[in-house]
Amino acid sequence: MAFSTHVFARAIVIFVLASTPSMAMQSGARKRPRTVGGQREVDDSTTERLDQLETQMSRLQIDDSTTGRLNNLETKISELMERMSRLEDGVSAIGEKTYWLSSNNGQIHSRYDKCLVEYAESFLHVFTSDDLEFSEKYAIYWEERRPTGKRISLKYYS
Repeated sequence: MAFSTHVFARAIVIFVLASTPSMAMQSGARKRPRTVGGQREVDDSTTERLDQLETQMSRLQIDDSTTGRLNNLETKISELMERMSRLEDGVSAIGEKTYWLSSNNGQIHSRYDKCLVEYAESFLHVFTSDDLEFSEKYAIYWEERRPTGKRISLKYYS
């Protein structure tokens, strides 16, 4: 009997040792994800981490309204730079024309002289004393072609 009890005890020990890993796997404490239908099953902690990562990425992205505002701002800045460039060109041209008039003022001596110089976007008018008020010798007007355009005037009094 001692031999059969010893064999029986060994069989129970072997059964317990052999069944322990399979019972641990069935208890819900799985260590590895299962493969279902050719795809790996993802555990809840991995899904939760992916959700957190997506949330953080969405916070970093710039939405369409911000992109539109940035593009609009870039357009306005480029338009302003273009206008400033045209203004600088216009001021430079006025300086050149007034220098020409002051250095060549003998050419506008006649009492009936009137000079008009046309440019793409503006006019330069020179009027002598016959066209002006009593005390003015001559006047220079630089104006834009548009009806509501700006006008710069210079009058010389004698």
